[in-house]
Amino acid sequence: NRTSAINTFNMVFSSTGLPYLGFRDASTLGVENKFIFSWWAGAQRSISSPTPGTDNTWYNVTCTLKRDTLATTSTAAMYVNGVLVVTSTTAPGTVDVILQNGVMKLANYSFQAYPFNGKISMLKVYNRILTEKEIMRNYESHKSRFF
Repeated sequence: NRTSAINTFNMVFSSTGLPYLGFRDASTLGVENKFIFSWWAGAQRSISSPTPGTDNTWYNVTCTLKRDTLATTSTAAMYVNGVLVVTSTTAPGTVDVILQNGVMKLANYSFQAYPFNGKISMLKVYNRILTEKEIMRNYESHKSRFF
């Protein structure tokens, strides 16, 4: 629930720079208030929500990065309020990774000060990819607290 944009990143979380989830503003994406999920795979990769969010509104955002070592591809996905809104699969021969060499920061970016201006109610980190049913179930079980 971002109250207003006070910087270009508006970081929900980051981990030593990448991966991160932000609620970015118009100066960085060209369209105001999109969620953006970025990670590192030899170069920075990102996906962003196709439609903007609204300030002072609660959102449940889930991001996944699935590595397929047989196909040698990776697929990133973003769900907003339990619904898949964007997915991107790499070309064969590109298996992305999530760097885990640092501390996770909530409501800020790890190297610079880009605070999230709003409220974060729940953050869950899983050591596996959730199914679409699990993502929807998480959203459904918590949405009444915020809407």
